[in-house]
Amino acid sequence: MPEHAQTTVAHLTLTKSGAQPYVERREYMLPLTVGWLRRNFHEDRSWLVQAMIAPLAPNGKVLPHIDAGAFYRGRARHHLVITSASGCWFRCGDENITMHQGQLWWFDNSIEHACSNLLPNQPRTHLIFDTEPLA
Repeated sequence: MPEHAQTTVAHLTLTKSGAQPYVERREYMLPLTVGWLRRNFHEDRSWLVQAMIAPLAPNGKVLPHIDAGAFYRGRARHHLVITSASGCWFRCGDENITMHQGQLWWFDNSIEHACSNLLPNQPRTHLIFDTEPLA
């Protein structure tokens, strides 16, 4: 997450131990969330790499950027909208969308993307997580 985003409150990094993923010591911060992610994304097809709760302040912005580097290669980025009163504007490449509360989105984070919380009085909160296909 770029440093100008000012969004990460809780961040969990999951790593592989042999063929099985395991959660680093910070799992205790969000036990129900990690449990839900494990049940829904630790299947035969992929494993959960990391997850973060990402609030964006009223009128907040995440400037255009590309998630580049070895960490992101081959991984899928997902956004689950936890709170967003009237939606959060999001752009990926040439596509503009509004993400609404309760929606789950996947996008190609190797393409330039940005978002804005246009509400003057309410933050928006996303659960952002990455998955990686099992080899």
